[in-house]
Amino acid sequence: MVWFPITPLVSNMTSRSSSPASSQGSIQCLPLELIREIFLFSTALKLERWTGDSPLPPRFSTTALALSHVCAHWHSIALSFPELWASMAVRCPTEHIVELVRLYLERSGETTLLDLALVDKRYRAGPSGEWPTSSTKWEWECCSLSILDLWIPQAHRWVGLDLTLNMSRPSTIPQLLEIPPHSLSKLEKVSMGFTYWDVQDIQRVWDIVHSSDRLQEVHWPPVLLTPPSLTRFHNITDLFIWSIHLEELATLPSLTRLVKFEVMCVKESPMTEMIHLPALEHLAISSLYVDCIWLFDRISTPRLRHFELGLRRELVDLSAFHQFLGRTSCTLERLRLCTYPSISSEEKCLQFLQLAAPSLVNLRSFTFKFRGMTETTMNVFLPPNDHGQVFLPGLEELSLLGCHMEDGLIGSMVAARLNVEEGLTTFRVEFIDEEPSHSLDKTTLNNLKDNRMLKHVYIS
Repeated sequence: MVWFPITPLVSNMTSRSSSPASSQGSIQCLPLELIREIFLFSTALKLERWTGDSPLPPRFSTTALALSHVCAHWHSIALSFPELWASMAVRCPTEHIVELVRLYLERSGETTLLDLALVDKRYRAGPSGEWPTSSTKWEWECCSLSILDLWIPQAHRWVGLDLTLNMSRPSTIPQLLEIPPHSLSKLEKVSMGFTYWDVQDIQRVWDIVHSSDRLQEVHWPPVLLTPPSLTRFHNITDLFIWSIHLEELATLPSLTRLVKFEVMCVKESPMTEMIHLPALEHLAISSLYVDCIWLFDRISTPRLRHFELGLRRELVDLSAFHQFLGRTSCTLERLRLCTYPSISSEEKCLQFLQLAAPSLVNLRSFTFKFRGMTETTMNVFLPPNDHGQVFLPGLEELSLLGCHMEDGLIGSMVAARLNVEEGLTTFRVEFIDEEPSHSLDKTTLNNLKDNRMLKHVYIS
């Protein structure tokens, strides 16, 4: 990595009219192409779907606008670089954001619109943590429609689109229904979800979307009257689908390209052939209602790096997951396990993990979501008294969501672990009990961060 000195740049930020610094170390002396690459890197949007346990994203990223206001030189570069303005992610919009969207569209010229996201999650808290009022919801809805009025005439430029809108009354968006099918020839990534829509109108919109033969990342909703035939899509790399039969997955022509696969429910089928997913790196099964043995026996994922499992039934054979990892020779780096007390016991889930531990030596990130997690889990992650190896020693990120235990246990566990293993850099915890206040835990974790033993701490 090459580091450029920034001291000469600071003096240039005092006035837009200042000339580029003469110092050879100034960023102004870099080639225009390199400055543009730096700008793009700074404004890159990660439009991953926002989940309930992830931090709220900004309402609108104004990084491009900020870069254009540093100095006259940067302003000139930004205005001559339409790609800088070609991605927009909006959450709960206001009239001011509508005007920013208008400005970004004007400055993007006719370049392709790489990522457009408009997400109004009503179950999320407002910008300061409060729940939105009725008037706020109405403003979000009106501004969302205004933004769509600006985006839809540019449908021929869309490359990525993510819409999640919650209307306060039954309605549709006529502009979406009137998009000429062949205008979406550049569309590669799409996810759309609407409440209070007529199902037939949703089907019509998706039929228009499916006219694009370049779709690579698709998030299909569960309400389609006619689910698409997977054999139509030859370029799929990222696929989310509500439910699927194994034989449908086996017919997907792009298995050699499929990198990320998310499914709510996998349904068993009489087929016995092994399904090879040679490129798959991310597998997420959100609602496994049946015993998982048959699934792990049917798929081969030699490049799997990220695995998420949401359990909807008690695990019966704890060896299944271990056998799956060993048979596919995959090297998991991220693991997320979500379940509920009414479905699985805490002890069973921990046995599940401990049995698989020999195959998880390369695990860097682990998330355990269990509402009502107790000191039983803390004891598993504590270093052993005989100075043996700690559980999952390679962890850099650990998230324990749904803790219900005495104050001080979490902080003590993390501190003891850091005294033995120095790899952990990020810790996230979610408490579900109002009492105690967990002041000891919070103090300990914040002290570990202040002392730079932890880089990141998230407490909710």
